[in-house]
Amino acid sequence: MDLGFRKKPQSHTWITFGGSLFWAASILERSMGDQAVYLNAKTSISFAFESALCILLIMVAATILSRFFRKPAAQKGLALTAVGAKVGYLLCVGIGQSSGIDLSEPITALVGIGNACIVLFWGLNFAVLDKVHAERTALFTLLGGFAIFLASTLVPLGSGYIYLSGILNIVAILPFLLGLYTISVNAPRKAIPGCTPLLVRFLAMRMVFGISIGLSTYAATNIAPVLPGWPPLGSIAVLLAIILFALHLKRTKRVDTTALRIAPFLACGVLIVPFLGTGYEGRGVEKLMPLLCWLCWTVLSSVQVSDVKSRIGWDEARLSFSEKAAMQLALLTTMIVLELPIGIEKVIRGQGETPFFVLLGITYLTMLISSYTLSNIIDAKTHQRLMDKALEITESQRKCIYDEIVKAHRLTEREDEVFCLMAKGHTRPYICDALAISEGTARSHATHINQKLGIHSREELLELVKTHETEYLNRTSRP
Repeated sequence: MDLGFRKKPQSHTWITFGGSLFWAASILERSMGDQAVYLNAKTSISFAFESALCILLIMVAATILSRFFRKPAAQKGLALTAVGAKVGYLLCVGIGQSSGIDLSEPITALVGIGNACIVLFWGLNFAVLDKVHAERTALFTLLGGFAIFLASTLVPLGSGYIYLSGILNIVAILPFLLGLYTISVNAPRKAIPGCTPLLVRFLAMRMVFGISIGLSTYAATNIAPVLPGWPPLGSIAVLLAIILFALHLKRTKRVDTTALRIAPFLACGVLIVPFLGTGYEGRGVEKLMPLLCWLCWTVLSSVQVSDVKSRIGWDEARLSFSEKAAMQLALLTTMIVLELPIGIEKVIRGQGETPFFVLLGITYLTMLISSYTLSNIIDAKTHQRLMDKALEITESQRKCIYDEIVKAHRLTEREDEVFCLMAKGHTRPYICDALAISEGTARSHATHINQKLGIHSREELLELVKTHETEYLNRTSRP
């Protein structure tokens, strides 16, 4: 399955494949029913509160211990815990349904553990993507997730949706556990001066999404207890449109930035359009509003983390885990506040049209914030690409720049050869083939080069080279 990625196609393809399954499973869980129906001793609100608290505690612990997740063993432990919790959850649901035994407590714990580990795992996957590939991967993952979900709605699942979503989550993680790709977390890098406001805004926005998801979930629970079945004709029409659009993107070999800018509104269309003309509008479709808020956060996070990480100095694990914890903290706090008898809950739980318009307003505002932020990110990247193009240099100029860096940092002759290839963006397998050296030797040279240059990652090396290129052009262009 080739999605047109130019670098590390196998890794990006597996992330897109697994991420699509994860997003499809999440959409199934949030749209096809209520997990609390399997908990005889719990209400929907109490189940949501307890599982949300469990998720928050795990995310906070993971954030504190984020440095350990640079190691493959810790990453595999996270993936195995997610799979184990999902398997345990499916077994408990099956036993509870067949025997009538009250397994509400273990199910609540397994849901919290499984969901927390899965969200952390996939957040880490998308966080390690570079700026070039994050946009394309996020867009293909969104389209793939919707395609898988819509295809599943064509089969009468009934309560079987809960098993399908669990299986999708498990299969999504298997490629990583089987060693088909790896997650390379960089060491903490030097932060850009004045990055604190950026970090504060980044985490504050995550808390805004947490509040919107909490409010919309609470409102939808009291407005629409049941979502009607998905109309097959509408699902087929939207599914065909997604497939055609994905084929178009694959053929063009580039990201459709317009589609990414309005991704939240595209998601709204994909979820709502199948119901148009069926008579279900306003009678259960409101259940999809919390899902839209969640998708707005997920898509934005998949694109933005790769852009923010290079400027604040945090490694991918710490940044990804902290944003998840901030969102979950805001969500849980919102749920607690809504349970207090202070009047807000009466508006959201009231009768008539008031709760619907509250829910619609929350969802629409969330979509606007997400689209606006996505547009700003894409504009900034486009501006940077134009600046880079304006600063294009000749091969002879580039050689002079590389020579200056090599001499300034006293690289050996062999390190000089490796550095020049790394500076041009070539991957380690290419370097091994070009210089006829083993992967271990290439890795050793790269480590020594990073130490001499005072950097920690390929991204920092490219930024250092770009800085030298700008200085060289400014110096040589003076009259």
